[in-house]
Amino acid sequence: TMQENKLIIKIKKPVHKVFELTINPNFTPEWIDIVEEEHADYPIKPGTIYKNKGKSGEWNEYSVSDFIENKVFELKSLNSSYVVRYTYERISEDETGLTYHEWMNEGEISEPFEMRHLEKLKNILESY
Repeated sequence: TMQENKLIIKIKKPVHKVFELTINPNFTPEWIDIVEEEHADYPIKPGTIYKNKGKSGEWNEYSVSDFIENKVFELKSLNSSYVVRYTYERISEDETGLTYHEWMNEGEISEPFEMRHLEKLKNILESY
């Protein structure tokens, strides 16, 4: 069990591409084990609600708590004290460092995010 989990990966794509796809709910099921994801409004800004449906059929809701284009994307769970923060670092024109940091303000993370998801994201992004 853990209270926080931090994963870092380098992706050979420009930062705006990595950012664009990781905030796009239509793309999320391609690399995270969920069935579908949607968001309430566009453009995305703090307060935007994201909902996703897990394999079990349950919906989870999150509110965007921090959003800086090509730099930060943070979601807070509306059902628990869970927070996930994506940080994007421009390494060069065509390489991005992505940090996936999740934590619980209270309690433990029941299913810590796994590196294989970021590897999958990297593979998909680098293949087109």
